[in-house]
Amino acid sequence: MNYMDQAGHERLREAAADDAIFSSKARITLPEHDPALVSIGEMLQVLRRGKWIVLACLGVCLGVAGVYLYRTPPEYSASSQVILEPRRLTSQEAAAGISAALDSAQAESQMQVVKSERILSIVFDTLDLLHAPEFVHREPGLRQRLTDALSKFLPALKPSGGQQSKPDEERLIAFEAFSNRVSVRRIGQSYVLEISYRALSPAQAARLTNSITAAYIHSQIEQKVAAARRGAEFLEDRFAVLRQEEQTAADAIRDGAIPAMPFPDSDARVISAAREPLGKSYPQNAIVLVFAAAVGLLIGCGILAVRQSLDRRVRTASQIWRHFGLPCLSVLPVTKRRGRNRVPFDLVVCDAKAPFSQALRSAYTSIVTAGARQTTFRALGVVSWRTGEGKSTIAGNLAHFIAATGEKAVLIDADLQDPALSEVLAPEATAGLCEALGDHADLIALKPETLRRDLGFVPARSRFEPYRPNLFLGAPQVGRFINHLRDSGDVIVDLPAMVRSPHAQAICGFLDAVVLVVECGQTTIDEVAMAVRTLESAQAQLVGIVLNKGANRHGR
Repeated sequence: MNYMDQAGHERLREAAADDAIFSSKARITLPEHDPALVSIGEMLQVLRRGKWIVLACLGVCLGVAGVYLYRTPPEYSASSQVILEPRRLTSQEAAAGISAALDSAQAESQMQVVKSERILSIVFDTLDLLHAPEFVHREPGLRQRLTDALSKFLPALKPSGGQQSKPDEERLIAFEAFSNRVSVRRIGQSYVLEISYRALSPAQAARLTNSITAAYIHSQIEQKVAAARRGAEFLEDRFAVLRQEEQTAADAIRDGAIPAMPFPDSDARVISAAREPLGKSYPQNAIVLVFAAAVGLLIGCGILAVRQSLDRRVRTASQIWRHFGLPCLSVLPVTKRRGRNRVPFDLVVCDAKAPFSQALRSAYTSIVTAGARQTTFRALGVVSWRTGEGKSTIAGNLAHFIAATGEKAVLIDADLQDPALSEVLAPEATAGLCEALGDHADLIALKPETLRRDLGFVPARSRFEPYRPNLFLGAPQVGRFINHLRDSGDVIVDLPAMVRSPHAQAICGFLDAVVLVVECGQTTIDEVAMAVRTLESAQAQLVGIVLNKGANRHGR
């Protein structure tokens, strides 16, 4: 065993005194616990623990977005602007006082006229877009693929348009694809219409936009031609002018370029012809990536929220208070010791500056503060619900710390089935609790082993003695033995795990206080609740819970 010099003892005494002063000043009255409340700090801890899940979801969504951007061919949009003008009134209409002003309803109507099948069919047929590369051998979309797959199992989903011939069906599909690329919008509250078309190349986008615009102008002039033919005041020169304008508009549809000449007989005037766009308009990389990142974060946080709601393991000190109304005496960090599988039972005196040692001193200060109202607070039991939660390590280090401060202490290994303390601290012991109880000997005659100055140790059993399951630690002589040891100093008892043995409940009545050890991230809320109820039914004085193997000083 490692021993400290007198200077080391003085440093430990000062550290314990400082911790006691700090704890007494920092004590506050805690509110009534509410398991439904979750603090922002806990939410941040959940995000920190699940950061890899969030990053994985974010990476997957960004990867899908990247594949989508890579596989989707870029599309370019070109737009032209047309202003609506009041139509010219005849002499009879002017004499009748008919107004030539436009209204919003007429502007909205003209938007639908531009997107009408009659206008778009002129461009579609004139430019022979049925055989254009954009509309030939088009792969079915996602919705079409899903419909085709489901129609194999659900015949009702099969399309009902089976009477059409294949050429007519191909034209309908191509024309629908062409129509979906056309958009018309009104700019603000003005009478200016913006006509746009989205194509796979900038030149095609500008050409088809101008063709659609020219088709709209052509339809306006065509109406005037028909009206002139029907009018009684038909003039040959007037008809020739209208025919010239109509032919020019028809040429513009075919060439995809708006001529510089005006169209005075049209109710609309082109104020801006479409030009080849400088960059693609679809898909928009920034919007797709931002959307993918937002979806990834939402999915990741959603997974964490579901995971947290289903996670019943104890992870934070606030959980202990909310669910059980008990104080968390301290959160002991995970300590990795090179070449060792477990934390030494005397780490608190070997490395007083270690995070584990500092947290253990804080736990002892909280225990002393919690029992300050009791004048006989000398015998302390350390227990856990399951094995492997670190109760023996905490009990051993508490005993070493008490002895290092100059107080006499006795450490008792009461875990007869798994005597971890006895195997390490007294491997050559010839007698222990098991032998004394099995031989019905007087326990007071059992002399503690001397580990160091001011620290004795009572082993559970010698290495030659097998475990006897019929022994009972709740016998009166065990209580007398603890009282005998308590008269000369503090007693720390390493109790067996409650899930394995009932000895912990049996011996709790002989102790002044009990500390429950909970392993962070492993012990469930239900297990802690069962342990608390069991200790309360055994009339144990439970002063609090120590959260072991929790966050270190940096919060990881």
